[in-house]
Amino acid sequence: MSLTQDIKEYAFDLGHSNVGITTADGFPEYIEDLKSRHETYTWHLERPRQPIKGAQPRSIMPSAKSIISLIYDYHKESFPEPLLGKIAHLYQARCYNCP
Repeated sequence: MSLTQDIKEYAFDLGHSNVGITTADGFPEYIEDLKSRHETYTWHLERPRQPIKGAQPRSIMPSAKSIISLIYDYHKESFPEPLLGKIAHLYQARCYNCP
């Protein structure tokens, strides 16, 4: 079995709904799109996460060979009845990035 298949099977075993793997090459079309919309997305582009820098994975990790993307379907989770309609499922499933 290939390393890619091993990684995907492991991710599914952990409960992820889908797994994608691609090269760590840059995403020039995405960068151009972000730059062309700079005025609209200033709030996003100037955040500490630096999406333009992130669209060039090797600028962050020069030795990177691949990118693994995971999808977790938190709607499959069950949540306590008293919290339904009061606290979003996303937060209850802890699928958010803390500031």
